[in-house]
Amino acid sequence: MLQRALVTLADKHSLDPGSLSWTVGDRTDRKRSTLFHLTLRSPEATVATAWYKTPYFPADEQGSRHLDRVREALKRSDELGSQFMERVGTVPISLNVTLAFDEDSLEVVTLGLDGEPMGNPLRFALSSKGRERALAACSSVGQAIQIVESLPHEDLSTERDRIWRDTERKMESVGPLLPDSDRRSLESTVGELFESASTDPNGVTLAHGDLSPGNVIIMNEGTGLIDFMWIPQFRGFDLSRFIHRLRYTTTSYRPWTSALTSAVLDGYGDPDAATKPGWRFSDIQRLLATIQRLERKGEGGRRSAGRALAEIRAGL
Repeated sequence: MLQRALVTLADKHSLDPGSLSWTVGDRTDRKRSTLFHLTLRSPEATVATAWYKTPYFPADEQGSRHLDRVREALKRSDELGSQFMERVGTVPISLNVTLAFDEDSLEVVTLGLDGEPMGNPLRFALSSKGRERALAACSSVGQAIQIVESLPHEDLSTERDRIWRDTERKMESVGPLLPDSDRRSLESTVGELFESASTDPNGVTLAHGDLSPGNVIIMNEGTGLIDFMWIPQFRGFDLSRFIHRLRYTTTSYRPWTSALTSAVLDGYGDPDAATKPGWRFSDIQRLLATIQRLERKGEGGRRSAGRALAEIRAGL
């Protein structure tokens, strides 16, 4: 697999593959994967930096579904990544390119992006230059979401049934935690939002699928995006998830939260996106998934799950 990636990069740079070699740098162990930093060198210079990634999946039904989605994402990444970059135009947005992957084990080699993850946006609020870079990155994220949603793909309308089944499973899990009246209101509200979002012939679009500040790379020239899942979801899914994660990480400084959120929506080009059925449906999806995850973490998790439950009840 590394040899395939080497040949791909050699061809891109018009170099002799025999003159190139990989060196392996630091290893990074993450919750769901291990990353190895790679450098491709010629005798004269560094040709490229890349990541070798080995993901982990729980041995349960949820892990199996996630594995299938990752496999499909990798199959689609080259085609959709190329289409994305063709539409970017003069916007300084880059994304990591899959150079090689093993379909069975899902080990992946992707091109590295020269920059640092945004991570917690609070750290950029302390200087004018930092604020400028973070706001520009958020504007680029908004533009990137709009571009991803506009990508043509096979008929996505058939994905509505999958989206509903996934949401129904979450409601079945969370429903018993709510009083009967709230449970019925939840089922009614989710059903109405689903029907409203489904009436839009372009309501189901492609989405990044895991858009968070950790997957946004702030580069010297522009913004990079990594770890695309390329999943079909209702329009507004990425916006809802990304803005929620911005708010979650910047709760102690609300003016900065508002500035970052405005930058995302300005880049996206629809300041009223949060009122649309797709956004609202996706937001409830997120809360249901959060409660499911926290309930498995014992007493401390259940307290946090209670706050998410209260947020759901407030929106019914």
